[in-house]
Amino acid sequence: MILRQEFQDTIDASRLKQPGFDIMRNGGKKLEYKELHQFIAGPARSGKTTLAADYCRELAAAKFVLTAEPVYLNPGDLENLPDIAGHLNNLRGRGVIIDEPERLTQSTANRLRNALVDRFEDMPCVVIFTGDKVALEKFIAEDTGFGRRYQKGFVETGATLTSDEIRDFNNVRTAERLARAQTQNERQLQAARNASSAAWQQMKTVDVSLPATIKPLKPAKFRKPETPRV
Repeated sequence: MILRQEFQDTIDASRLKQPGFDIMRNGGKKLEYKELHQFIAGPARSGKTTLAADYCRELAAAKFVLTAEPVYLNPGDLENLPDIAGHLNNLRGRGVIIDEPERLTQSTANRLRNALVDRFEDMPCVVIFTGDKVALEKFIAEDTGFGRRYQKGFVETGATLTSDEIRDFNNVRTAERLARAQTQNERQLQAARNASSAAWQQMKTVDVSLPATIKPLKPAKFRKPETPRV
């Protein structure tokens, strides 16, 4: 995707503000996600969700989130959440993709925006919105406080991708996932081999000889059975 550099610029800017941060070994340091939230806009079938997932992978590579796999929240999920803020808190350290927030009912949209505004200074996860550009602009405009905090500009996907382009892009992502899985399996196999080798070396150093006070048993003598007399 040609827009990958825009994400990299965003990540680099946050890295300059928080040098050396590693979410896996943060040492109690607080990570600020304020500059990392994104709005990805475009028409249907333009690869918005795929691009958002790609951004999550880059965040994971930069050690800003725990895993490359994002959490997806669609309007139906959010409508059924009694405590949106609490749910987002449970997703600490993750990339969260909220698809088509403009389809939310007004009350749920307000609850979502209020939760995000209230937790802006210490938002526990990176939030990525995807949807139609005009609809997302309307969603932002309905709460100026929300827009002022979260809208850092749009990333637009451009024209609708063809089915062949979507297939090719997904094939690349599938190949990447398979390669990561193979690498992980190879690491696990090597770790098992190392453990087995260490155990064998330890066994070779164990003294299995009998103490001097213990005499080995002599082999038992068996008498030839007598031939019965007739």
